[in-house]
Amino acid sequence: MTSERSTSSGFLSPHATGLLLVTAAATLWSFAGVAVKLLPGLDPLAITGWRSLFALPVVVAVWRLRGVSPEPGTGVFVAGSALSYAMMVMLFISATRMTTAANAIVLQYTAPLWVAVFSRAILGETVSRREWLMMAACLAGMGFFFLDKLSFTGRLGNGLAIISGIACGLNTLFLRRLSRQSQEADGKPGTSDTGWNGIPALVTGNLLVIIFSAGPMLRGMPAGAVEWGVLAALGVFQLSVPYVLFLIGIRSVTAVESMLFAMLEAILNPLWAGIGAGEWPSPGAIVGAGLILSSMAAYGIVRANGRGSAPGK
Repeated sequence: MTSERSTSSGFLSPHATGLLLVTAAATLWSFAGVAVKLLPGLDPLAITGWRSLFALPVVVAVWRLRGVSPEPGTGVFVAGSALSYAMMVMLFISATRMTTAANAIVLQYTAPLWVAVFSRAILGETVSRREWLMMAACLAGMGFFFLDKLSFTGRLGNGLAIISGIACGLNTLFLRRLSRQSQEADGKPGTSDTGWNGIPALVTGNLLVIIFSAGPMLRGMPAGAVEWGVLAALGVFQLSVPYVLFLIGIRSVTAVESMLFAMLEAILNPLWAGIGAGEWPSPGAIVGAGLILSSMAAYGIVRANGRGSAPGK
C-alpha cells in the first residue's frame, strides 16, 4: 500500500486530501478553453509549445527544490510517462482540428477505461465494483453533456482523440507508479514515496512537447503583451501547478479514482467558456454534469464512511 503519512491533514484523511488535490488540479486544467479563446491568431500547436515552455521552469524549480533523483529501475516509467504526456497533449490538439471539439474531449475522457484495463498490469491495483459503477455513471454523464454536439465526422480526428485518451490513461498509471516507488537503502525504508518521483517525467514530457512544437512556435510568435501574458498564465497556472498538485494527490488515491475525479475538468471547461464568452451549456449538458457530480459526491461519501477499499489495493 502507498505511504500516506505526508498527505494527511488535521481535518481530512490522506485519501480525502488526495481527492481534494486531484479536484483542484482538474479545476485549474479546466481554464484552458477560455484562455485559448484569447489567442485566436495563434496555431494550436504553437499554443501548446509556448505553454510547455512557460511551464518548464516551474517544474524544474520544483525538481531542484525537492532534490529528486531518478532511482534505479524507474527509468522505464519516467520515459513512459514523458512520452504518453507528449502524445496526450499533441494528439488532443490535432484531434480538435480534425473533428468536433465535443468528439475530442469525450473520446479523450475514455481515459478511465484504459486506466482500469491496465491498472493490474502496471500497478497491481484492482478496480472495485464501486469504481466501475462510478465510471459508468461518469461516462454516461459525459454522453449527456455533449449529446447535441457529438457526430461521426472526422474519423481520423476521432481516432487521434481515442489514442490521446489511451495516452492520458497511461500517463496517469506511470505517474501513479512513480509516486509509489520506494527504495530500500541500508535496510531503511526509502523516502522516495513522497510523490515527487514524477517530476523528472513532467520535465522530460514538456521538453518533448517543445521540441515537437518548435516549427509552429517559430511561425506563430505571440503578438503583444496580452498574448504573452495569457501563454504565461497557461503554462504556470493551467499546466505546471495543477500537475504538481496531481502528483501529490495521486499517491493517496488509486489511478482510476484520480481519472474519474479529473473528469471535473470537462464540466468546468464549458462553464468558464459560458462566463467568459457567453457559450452556455445545453440542458442535456446540465443533466450530464449533475450525473457526474452526484456520482463523485456519492463515491466520496461512501469512501469517507470507510466502506471503500484502500488505495493501492
